[in-house]
Amino acid sequence: MDLRLALTILEEETCPVCKKPFPRRTSEDIYEAAEMRMRKSGEGWSPGLLRYLSFYEPKDWIEYLESFSQWHKVRYGREMLRAWVAFLMELGIERLLALVQRIIDFDTSFASTEMLRN
Repeated sequence: MDLRLALTILEEETCPVCKKPFPRRTSEDIYEAAEMRMRKSGEGWSPGLLRYLSFYEPKDWIEYLESFSQWHKVRYGREMLRAWVAFLMELGIERLLALVQRIIDFDTSFASTEMLRN
């Protein structure tokens, strides 16, 4: 299921694929379920991003993400990705394909200024 379909489902009363009614989940339900999923994992995650994903419109997500400096995006990228994945899983998206240009081990190496500019 792609993100557009998942977001459409949030607004629909019935599944657009099988036409069966499904229980309504509020933004609070989605946030709490994703939060529980993250807490069970024991890994770091971004509560702020999860809050934006759950309670704000998709157009506001971009503004939120652009408010971070490049350093913060590199430093907190893993936590932000975990929040995205937990949110998407609560929407019913079980597979995610990520295309990565460069892999940096955020926990064990310090990204140079040159890497942050690119």
